[in-house]
Amino acid sequence: MDFQIGDLVKLTRQSIAYRKGTIGLIIEMYPSNLSGLLMYEVQLLGRYGQMGEKTPRVVRSLEEDLELFKKAE
Repeated sequence: MDFQIGDLVKLTRQSIAYRKGTIGLIIEMYPSNLSGLLMYEVQLLGRYGQMGEKTPRVVRSLEEDLELFKKAE
């Protein structure tokens, strides 16, 4: 699937930083220097501050770990 900046996505893999099914906004995408795979920076939506954060959490993810929730207009 071809994602673009502004798409809302669902993260399909559990992480220590977020739960499986968390919704986020793609804010940046670029090829990895090591593998050449396309990396996505996703700003997580919802409540933040549960772990003391002052700003929304941003995570990096691979395309295979994302599912389209809503396409950017």
